[in-house]
Amino acid sequence: LSNIATLKPDVFLWTGDSIYPSKEDRKNAAAGISTLEDSYNQMKDFKPYQKVLEVTEGRVFGTWDDHDYGMNDAGYELPNKQKRQTDYLNFLDVPINDIRRNREGVYHSLVVEGPSDYGKIKLVFMDTRYGRDKHWLPSVGHLRPKGAVIAAFSRFLVKMFAFGYDYAGKVLSDVQWNWLENELVRTDSDDEDGITTTILISSIQLLTTNPMVESWGK
Repeated sequence: LSNIATLKPDVFLWTGDSIYPSKEDRKNAAAGISTLEDSYNQMKDFKPYQKVLEVTEGRVFGTWDDHDYGMNDAGYELPNKQKRQTDYLNFLDVPINDIRRNREGVYHSLVVEGPSDYGKIKLVFMDTRYGRDKHWLPSVGHLRPKGAVIAAFSRFLVKMFAFGYDYAGKVLSDVQWNWLENELVRTDSDDEDGITTTILISSIQLLTTNPMVESWGK
C-alpha cells in the first residue's frame, strides 16, 4: 500500500480480500455471527492505507472475496450475509442511500475519468460470493490448519479426473446475471457520456489453467 500511494493513483480498487479475519472471526462465522468490524477498523487505521485514502481523496471502490465475506471459499450458504454486507459497505464508506444497501450482494458499476484524451472508464464489479452455489465437491478451506491445502488438492483431483463436469452450480444469482447483461450492453448514452472502455472485475479468477485455485471453472 505504501508503494501504491507513492504512485498517486486517481482511484484505488479493492478486488477482494481487503482483510483476513482472525481465528476468532472465523469461528464466529461458522456459528453464524459476523465480527468483521474490528478487522475493517484495523485496516482503516493502517497508516499506509490512510495514505492511499489521502492521495485518492477517498476514491476507493471495490468488491469482496471470501475473506471479506467472512469465511474461506464460502458462498451463499454463509449465514448472516446482510450484516456482513453492511460491514463491508461501511468499510468503503458507501452512502446510506446507495442501491447496494438494499440489494443482495455488493455488485455495482461506476464511471471514472480515464487518462487525458482517453475518455471515461466504466468499472463493473461482480459479487462472486453472495449468490454462489457450493462447489461440486464442498470446500473445506475454512478448516484449520490444513483446510486450504486440502481444498486446493481436492480441486486438483476434480479437474484431473473430470468430476462434476455436468454440475450446474451458479457463480452469480439470476438477478445479478440479468444486471450484468444490462451493464455490458453498450448504448448510445455510453458514447454520449464519453465511455470508451469497460473493465469487468471478478474477485476469483475467470480464465485460468491452474486446477488448484478457486475459479469460475469450479
